[in-house]
Amino acid sequence: MMRAKKSKNEKRKCEFIVKRKQGSAYNSYFSIYRMKLYGKVFFLLVLLAVQLSALAQTYPYYKGFSAEVSGTAPTGWGGNEPVILGHGPDYTKALAADVSSTGNTDTAITPLIGPLTAQSTLIFYYRILDQYLYPYTPTTFGAGDSVNVQVSVNGGAYETAFAITDSNHSTNLQFTYKKVALGQWAGSAVNIRFLYRFGGNGGAYYVDIDTLLVKDEFTTAVPLVQDENNGMEVYPNPCSTSTMCIVNFEDAGEKLRVYDLSGREIYSSEIIKGSNLVTIPVESWPDGIYFLHAGSLTRKLIVAH
Repeated sequence: MMRAKKSKNEKRKCEFIVKRKQGSAYNSYFSIYRMKLYGKVFFLLVLLAVQLSALAQTYPYYKGFSAEVSGTAPTGWGGNEPVILGHGPDYTKALAADVSSTGNTDTAITPLIGPLTAQSTLIFYYRILDQYLYPYTPTTFGAGDSVNVQVSVNGGAYETAFAITDSNHSTNLQFTYKKVALGQWAGSAVNIRFLYRFGGNGGAYYVDIDTLLVKDEFTTAVPLVQDENNGMEVYPNPCSTSTMCIVNFEDAGEKLRVYDLSGREIYSSEIIKGSNLVTIPVESWPDGIYFLHAGSLTRKLIVAH
């Protein structure tokens, strides 16, 4: 009798152990399944974040390079062209492509910009100078030398929208500007790529790009040409909240006007004959790029608080 009862208890104990093991196996399986499910959800969330980041875009788009880290590509840009100190106006920072027989396909790629409109225009300031005794010798382009402005729609293949070649290059020590119509890509978000090619007919050179804008064509007559050796000096430049900008004119008697990137006049002041100095208060101005204009003279001003 005692033996039968013991056998019965042992059987119940075994059944309990088996069920416990089965429950443990079930819980273990469920935990593994749950971990896999969480892993898949996490992966999908990361993938979605990456895709949303890739689709992030802005319009209008303004880019100056004075706040970038020298020796690296601009924040959010692709390609292998770095920002380098001393390659911008007044020895500030600018994009600088090293173009030579050993490095003839440098690139700089903007973030996604858009959606564009039928009036969208790319404006950029550039100069091309020989590497030998830089920055004192402007480069004369030869056959095969080119700066190609290319457009990619939503990550697609690039197509050339404009090219600077030996036929349209402005050989100059100073920064000049080019305008490229982008209306054919209206409604699309685009990446813009600068692709540099070396023709092999001369020495190595740098292509410096100072300021880049993508926006609707200016609706007012904004003076865009910036001649650094034109009798107008701006210092300090960039300006901050605690600094005034003092402009020295060789030709007094004009009125100084300041425009923002939209072409809107935001400030004006008479230039007093005999002093040739104008103090421009910038403390309350938003960070960005402005154009100072007096008579036929134009300079770019950067405000960075």
